[in-house]
Amino acid sequence: MIKKKNLVALIITDQTNIISTHNLLQANIQKVEELNRELLRERETIDEKIILLKVDTSCMITNISKAYTELLGFTPDDAIGQYLFDFDQFTIDKELNVKVLRHIEKKQVLKYEKTSLKKTGEDVWLLNTLVPQYNQMAEHIGFIIFSENITDAKLVQEHQEKLLENSRTVAMGEMVSMIAHQWKQPLSVVNTIIATLKIKKRTQYS
Repeated sequence: MIKKKNLVALIITDQTNIISTHNLLQANIQKVEELNRELLRERETIDEKIILLKVDTSCMITNISKAYTELLGFTPDDAIGQYLFDFDQFTIDKELNVKVLRHIEKKQVLKYEKTSLKKTGEDVWLLNTLVPQYNQMAEHIGFIIFSENITDAKLVQEHQEKLLENSRTVAMGEMVSMIAHQWKQPLSVVNTIIATLKIKKRTQYS
């Protein structure tokens, strides 16, 4: 009789443990699902808000954010699979090209400014940051280029430079005017003296 009671108690305990384990698993599954949803939202936010593109170790474009394509007005298919330096919207001058390649070879971070061409033909100024990318095994797998649209700041800077140039031109004009005025004063005095001498000379001979 005692054995039967012990057996019943053991079965009940096992069932209780199974239920507790099941509940714990369900709770963990829910947490994982919530984390996945959060990661998905973060990924979508990054895609929509952050201007970036990824390249592999051969500088072939492997990924490009929605924010990047929307800014310049093209589709991901226009960019993915292209060699970075053949990509029209990434065209840079020779000197900067050499500098970027040197940092890529050394796997170094580089910050630089460049213009990109929209499909509409407009220029967009971007402040780019080249960052080496590594996988979980610490193996180098390529680079991420983060970009910031600094077009408005550049336009303000250009406007300020024009105002400064105009103010310099005005100041130069005022300086020339002052110099000319200073020259006119002694010349007018000389003219007055000559006129006076002429009058005196005529008076003497009349």
